[in-house]
Amino acid sequence: MNNKLPSKTSFKITPLGGLQQIGSNMILVESSSTNVIIDCGILFPTEGHLGINYLIPDLNYISDINIDALIITHGHEDHIGAITHFIDRFPNVPIYTSDFTALLIRKKINELKISKKLNIYKEEHTLSFGNIRVHPVSVNHSIPETFGLFFQDINTNESFFYCSDFKIDESSIYESPFNFEKLVSLRNKASRFYLLPDSTNIISSNLETPSETSLIDSFSDIFSSDYSRIFITTFSSNIWRIKSIIHAATLNNLKIVSYGRSFKSYIAIAVENGLITPDELKSFATEQSIGDINKKHIVLLSGCQADFRSALRRVGGGEDKTYKPNSNDVFVFSSKAIPGNEKNISLLMNKISESGAKIITSSDMPIHVSGHPGRDDLLNLYDKVSPDYIFPIHGESFFLQRHCDFAASHGYKSDWLTNYSSLLLGDGYKIQYLDEDFLHDSIHGKRKVINRDQLRERRKIAERGLIIVSEFKKGFEITTQGIPEVGTFEGENFNTVDELSKSFSRIHEKIFEIVKVELRREVVKLFGYKPEVIFHTYKKASKQEA
Repeated sequence: MNNKLPSKTSFKITPLGGLQQIGSNMILVESSSTNVIIDCGILFPTEGHLGINYLIPDLNYISDINIDALIITHGHEDHIGAITHFIDRFPNVPIYTSDFTALLIRKKINELKISKKLNIYKEEHTLSFGNIRVHPVSVNHSIPETFGLFFQDINTNESFFYCSDFKIDESSIYESPFNFEKLVSLRNKASRFYLLPDSTNIISSNLETPSETSLIDSFSDIFSSDYSRIFITTFSSNIWRIKSIIHAATLNNLKIVSYGRSFKSYIAIAVENGLITPDELKSFATEQSIGDINKKHIVLLSGCQADFRSALRRVGGGEDKTYKPNSNDVFVFSSKAIPGNEKNISLLMNKISESGAKIITSSDMPIHVSGHPGRDDLLNLYDKVSPDYIFPIHGESFFLQRHCDFAASHGYKSDWLTNYSSLLLGDGYKIQYLDEDFLHDSIHGKRKVINRDQLRERRKIAERGLIIVSEFKKGFEITTQGIPEVGTFEGENFNTVDELSKSFSRIHEKIFEIVKVELRREVVKLFGYKPEVIFHTYKKASKQEA
């Protein structure tokens, strides 16, 4: 690809993911002398993706570009989940990240036995790449050490602030507030300034996102209730939520069992990083040390999206060997459904209700707060930095459009991008749309890419079932997958095939077409749909093969 920038262009910004959907955040930033990637995340699949693990941005887009650095803003999977695929393709590109996020990344690369140095940055650092200076700005979010990135072109002094995930939490007892002082100071030095802010909550009814600290009283009320066991699920990466649960548990003299691999992993990393203290760790116990498993205690269940094989799904569905829900229990859903997961969560809630256990959600009482800004929070950011233009990011297309409308209603100029469109900044802006077809790669099993044709085949089989036709010397044996049996066709039923074989050199292809048409016709009569058909031909072994 030709990545030479047009004249008078300070930055060319191309989202490779993170727009038009929630997930797979990855943005290419090009300048006259350097090219930087921001984040490298995954997109969580819907049920329509038929069992694939996750999706990643199409790395072919940057295959011919010299990348100088990958900078990670924070440790959520939609920002770091594809990093091992990036390292596979670009092993020599330096990676910059914070301490806590580095521990999460190291866990990923160590599991795959990948050797990679990680460069640690802190808020007081300035990252220099050619004519670009990148200033990390501390923001609030639902995971520790989240940063917005202020990009500055030292030649033109044009700048933009990338802030894909943030909230404004002035009263948190866990982290420092959004560093507006630094951001405003940097902005005031810019000749022209562009803002790329979070759009996740643009349609939320919460105009201001509440503080994480505000949940402690609600948890304490639940913990002091008459429930025997309190099962809580939330995002395992939300260390601040875990600390709020610890705080409330301590007030009520209750022990916490961490149940599920994801929770155990994040808690261990938080302890290693000093975010969970030794005193807080004393609140934890194992299910074995609890003794009577029905004794009152708190159980942290990973898998808040009702993920397949997660602790929440096992316990809530009554399939766990240790914990069986009953009418003395309560399940606390301290999380929000990621778009596409609503049905799975609803089905699991039905199973929990059938067990007699109670359910508490954020619609019942304040047990969850978002990690993203409400509209008043966004306006607060706009007014503090007075951007020349606003380009919403981190959201579905509907969200991006609504974000532009909101900005415009308050007098701010705005426009929205799509994945693989390019934003050219320099004395104004221009958006270029790509003619080539770049779509996310689907990953299944041991990090293998499934191409679009293979996914199409999988979808057809899933929707219509499969018929396998095996040709033998004396006829055709037919077996099925996913549809009722359609019987066995003997060779004499296809006498016309023997006659046709004298006229056609490609005998097996013609047999296949006849059998395929005949089978489909019969199945359509029986069931009303056309299955997929696979044909295996009989091949007589030669003397050499025998």
